[in-house]
Amino acid sequence: LNAVTVEAMRLAAAAKIDLKDAVTATTISLNMYGESADQAAKYVNVLAAGSKEGAADVSAQAATIKNAGVAAASAGVSIEQLQGTIQTLAEKGVEAEVAGTALRKFFLVLQTGPDETNPKVVGLQTALENLNKKGMTAGDIQKMFGEEAYTAASILIQNVDAVDRYTQAVTNTNIAVEQAAINSDTNRAKLEQHKNAIKEAGIELAERLNPSIMTLSSLTTKIINTLPILIDWLIKYKVTIISGATALGTLIAYKKSDIIYSKLQVLWNEKVVVSLGKIWKIAKAN
Repeated sequence: LNAVTVEAMRLAAAAKIDLKDAVTATTISLNMYGESADQAAKYVNVLAAGSKEGAADVSAQAATIKNAGVAAASAGVSIEQLQGTIQTLAEKGVEAEVAGTALRKFFLVLQTGPDETNPKVVGLQTALENLNKKGMTAGDIQKMFGEEAYTAASILIQNVDAVDRYTQAVTNTNIAVEQAAINSDTNRAKLEQHKNAIKEAGIELAERLNPSIMTLSSLTTKIINTLPILIDWLIKYKVTIISGATALGTLIAYKKSDIIYSKLQVLWNEKVVVSLGKIWKIAKAN
């Protein structure tokens, strides 16, 4: 979690997007290819490079990868090659979910066809080159890929060089780190870095406090579950409770008054009566 969060923060800074969108794009890419967190840096660099070099921004890339990622991975198409096709389509105005749906169909058709155009056998670039050499008509492309993927297939077959160019542009780069450093060189960006550092510390704190939080949550749940029962009991026996409280109050008041009376009596006997006796003796002597 910490590793992915750090890389997502770097992507957010590099592409100038919200951290939430960066996290979404990073996790979707990793999940579609079944990769673990230790590959987060690689995928973030591919996403950042695509955003810098091509027309599809990170959000559009994430939407495309979400729909086409599994089909691309099963066809042996790497994340860099998938990025190459995404940016080639975006250059022609086809992106996000529409591109993702078309690419999914495109890759599924290729990997179930002859070896010469199967990316899993000859690689994506060679498969596209072999399709281009066939000199396929619009009818041939539509028959092979259907209406759903016709536009995307036509663009990719006719722009093999563009796919390769974009693929190379996002391969083995460090663009996320470089762009993040450039975009972070402002006071506002530094403030955002501090905020992100606090968020990261919060994640770690939450992980450490998890057992305590669970205990508190359990206790709170028990209290909430008990309160309705207690309220119902108070309503049912309110007359008895009020009567008992009144009687108890009266008894306490009576006991207190009895104690006060006893103290006054002692004071009368010890002070007043003794003083009057002394005065009487003096009066008799005179």
